[in-house]
Amino acid sequence: MPTLIAFREGTEVGRLIGLQSGDAVRSLFDAASGTGAEVKRRTPTSLVAVRAATAAILILAGLLTGSIVLAVIGAALALWALLGMIRR
Repeated sequence: MPTLIAFREGTEVGRLIGLQSGDAVRSLFDAASGTGAEVKRRTPTSLVAVRAATAAILILAGLLTGSIVLAVIGAALALWALLGMIRR
């Protein structure tokens, strides 16, 4: 998964993860050059959806097989997906 991180004077001013629009990439470079505002970190909606679906599958598999490990991993992934939704 491609990640583009912009720095200005050694400090991160923006980060884009996954497929982004041209406008988002331009605003990232504007932020790095000092002509634009800091770019808010956002997780693409498609990635959040994949995380949530995978979490549901892992939790279900953990419950059906009695595997606590799968259920816990699924729950952690669900929290990660939730964090991605909150950042939107």
